[in-house]
Amino acid sequence: MFCPKCAESMTERDGELTCVKGEMGLSKHLRRLLTQYCDDPPLQLSSRQSHANWSGLYYCPLDGAPMITTATLHPMCPMCDRILTNAILYDLLELHPHR
Repeated sequence: MFCPKCAESMTERDGELTCVKGEMGLSKHLRRLLTQYCDDPPLQLSSRQSHANWSGLYYCPLDGAPMITTATLHPMCPMCDRILTNAILYDLLELHPHR
C-alpha cells in the first residue's frame, strides 16, 4: 500500500502501518478503509458533488499514481478509477498529520 499523501510505500512498524517519510501511522479505522479501497472493485462515481473541499494533492493507495479531481470534487486515480471517499479523506486530513 502507498501513502495517499506522498506516494511512498507504507511500512509495517510495531503492528502499525506507517508512512516513514511522513512520520504518519495509520489508525486501525483508516487502515481498514484503505484496505477496502485496495481490495474492493472501484466505486461507481456518484453524480452528487461533495460538500467538503478536499483540495490538495493525493496519491492512490493501491498504485501510487497522482490522483485527479473529478467533477464531484473527489480525488480519483486515473490508473485504476478508484475514488477516495469522504470517510477516507476526513480521516486523512483531520486525524493523520503528515510531515
